[in-house]
Amino acid sequence: MCFSCHQLGFPTSVACDSEGNLFIADNSRHSIVKFDSEGNILQSIGHKSVTFPMGVCVAPFYWVSCNSYEEFLICVDNHISLNINIFTLDGTHVASLQSVTRHNHLLAVAIDQVSKPNSLVFSSKDCRIFRYFIPQSLIIC
Repeated sequence: MCFSCHQLGFPTSVACDSEGNLFIADNSRHSIVKFDSEGNILQSIGHKSVTFPMGVCVAPFYWVSCNSYEEFLICVDNHISLNINIFTLDGTHVASLQSVTRHNHLLAVAIDQVSKPNSLVFSSKDCRIFRYFIPQSLIIC
């Protein structure tokens, strides 16, 4: 599959959900674009809450309090400060987190569900690794 230039401005990261949909962070358009497995645009997510997205991942969370498993879309930007926005896969904004500092050019983001469940791990241009925990209290069942 090949995406043409008019569909994306400045793609910075890509993630895939369990149904094969692609989520691409588009830095210049301040959004995450959701594609189906054939490359058709399904929707654009986060215009009001996303600023210069650098990383996106699909996080499979198991919420003990809800006794349920659900995937969430997590978008990270580093404009002014580190911002983490959490969406349902249909684009509904669920929660936001913000750090007190700005990191030096984030390069990648990943979700850790094994060693430190419900945590995000980031790498930065200055060769540092950061870990942020997503509290279960942010997600309402």
